[in-house]
Formats: sequence, C-alpha cells, structure tokens
Amino acid sequence: MKKIKKVILLVSCLILVPTSIVFADVNAMEKSTMSVSDGEETISSFTITGYEFTYENAPEFAKDEYEKSCKELNIVPDKNHKIFIPDKVINMYNLDEYSGATRESFFIEFKKTYFLVTGSRSYRVDIAASSSIVGYNHTTSGNPVHLAQILCNQINGAGIKADGQFGTNTYNAVKSLQGRLGVTKDGIVGKSTWEAAGYAL
Repeated sequence: MKKIKKVILLVSCLILVPTSIVFADVNAMEKSTMSVSDGEETISSFTITGYEFTYENAPEFAKDEYEKSCKELNIVPDKNHKIFIPDKVINMYNLDEYSGATRESFFIEFKKTYFLVTGSRSYRVDIAASSSIVGYNHTTSGNPVHLAQILCNQINGAGIKADGQFGTNTYNAVKSLQGRLGVTKDGIVGKSTWEAAGYAL
C-alpha cells in the first residue's frame, strides 16, 4: 500500500509539473503580447511607400522646401535629417533612379486614442497629448509633424514632403485637410483633427 501511495504521489507530481510549466508559458506569452498591443482595436490602417533621403542627398526641390521650413522655424538645417517623399511625388519629378534614395514604407494604424507608425522610424502619437498638437506655437518638428504630413498626403493628396518640419506648405496642407474633414480650419492638428483623420482613412 505504501508503494502504491508513492507511485500515485509521484505520478501526480509528474502530471502537475508539466501543466504548471504550460500555464507559465501561456501567461508569459499573454504578457508579452499585451506589452506590444494594449488590446485596443485598429480602426483603420494603410501603408505608404516612397523614398527617404537625408537632407544632404535630397533632390534640389526637396532641399529647397526643407530649408524654407527650417528658416520659418529658425532651425539650422541638419545634413542627416530624413526627408520622406511618397511615390506619387517622386513620379512627378521622374526620380525613380535617384542615387541618394532609400526605398521605404510606413505602416500607419489608427487605434482610437493613438496612431502607431512602423517603418524606418517607428513611433506612437497619442492624440490627446499636448506634445502631439501640431502647428505654429505648438509642436513644429518631429514625429507628430511627420505623421500629420503623411496623413495630409494620404487623405487629401497634398503631395508635400514628410520632413518632420512644420512650415507654410504643411500649414496650408493641414488647413486643406481640415476643410475636407469638416473640422475647424485653424492649421493646428489637435485631438479633433487627429480623430477625424483616423476615421477618414
């Protein structure tokens, strides 16, 4: 009888050990998934392709626009700054074979409270954050501006370069986009414009 109890106890332990390991792996996997995605549903998404240049190697028309934006914002142009030009714009200038280009694509997802951008630079823009308000006297450079420029191109066919600098061309493109979206045409990308753009994709 003692031997039978030992065998039952041993078998029970062997059954429980693998079971607990499996549960541990499942929990770890769920936690890993949750850190990548908070479970918020994707409302809309798209991929945009084009060419990315450094300012130093960009075509003249892109350099000129970038310099103009920098001058408006009192920023010194950076030779390593990235300028993304969508395929539609590149095709207008016949620059498919331009030697200074790197082929890039960005995947943009709207998740109701934020945008997620994945590509050569990946970032998140929380639409309610004050640092995500794009426009004069607000955020005028960086990732939120880059995303606003991409959205102007995607939704409204603006044809502007996504250089991450908020200048006159971006301001005008934002106002035009706002008119199309039916929100206040103030040239400032705040929560209402972000939301309207996300749902319009």
